[in-house]
Amino acid sequence: MKRTLLLFLTCLAVMTIKAQDEKIYTSDDAAKDKSITPPVFELYSDGLLHAKDPVVGNLPDEVQWLVMNYRKPTDVPSSVSVKISYVVEKNGKLSNIKINEYDLKNASTTTIPSSFKTEIQRLFGTMKKWTPAKKQGRAIRFRNESSMHLFDYNKASKERDDYNKALDKEVESKVYEIVDVDPSFPGGRDAMYEWIQKNQKKPEGTQSGRCFLLFVVEKDGSFSEINVARSSGDEKLDEEAIRLIKTMPRWTPGKLNGEKVRCRYSLRISFK
Repeated sequence: MKRTLLLFLTCLAVMTIKAQDEKIYTSDDAAKDKSITPPVFELYSDGLLHAKDPVVGNLPDEVQWLVMNYRKPTDVPSSVSVKISYVVEKNGKLSNIKINEYDLKNASTTTIPSSFKTEIQRLFGTMKKWTPAKKQGRAIRFRNESSMHLFDYNKASKERDDYNKALDKEVESKVYEIVDVDPSFPGGRDAMYEWIQKNQKKPEGTQSGRCFLLFVVEKDGSFSEINVARSSGDEKLDEEAIRLIKTMPRWTPGKLNGEKVRCRYSLRISFK
């Protein structure tokens, strides 16, 4: 009788331990029991500092990974909001993956396509191991839930890159009228006028005169967009003034916020 009772109690204890061992804890349990630490997913586990992804960098690590590795099925809209629950097992792998909410904006149906279900199973199934939840230092099973906005990450990244390139190109090509440091001739203004006087070739049969030129000093000190802003009244003198600008040595380019920039410059050239 005693042996039977002892055997029964032993079996009951084993079953209780096994039941506790198989129990799936939740965030509610963790809120009540401070000895429970939720599972953790690390996007990078090399201990190095990584640049924030410009598209999904503000999201939790696990959501970043899911969005970045999601392969949008062809019959699924470009934008899907979902809430997915899953169990992080004691070995860090995932199980019991379920789609709890599925929202398509402007869609006539909320039926979940089978292709999407398959993709979610693939996505979570290929996720690298988590650090499992623990209770009093012992690994436990834990049900997690992630809300996320899934979209074509590669397409979004390309669109962002294209936008940034276009923006950089726009900034690169912008011509500034006002800068912190004006562009300058090597040696300064006096040296410039000395060079002009020495190198100008006043066309025969022309009278004295002066013209005003507008041109762009490029980042490398070369010149572009050379135009006559105010004519001398003699086309030959205007052409000579343009020739002088084209044959000038390169200038020191203008600067804005410490960076070389394209700068528009006006210059008067006189002929005597």
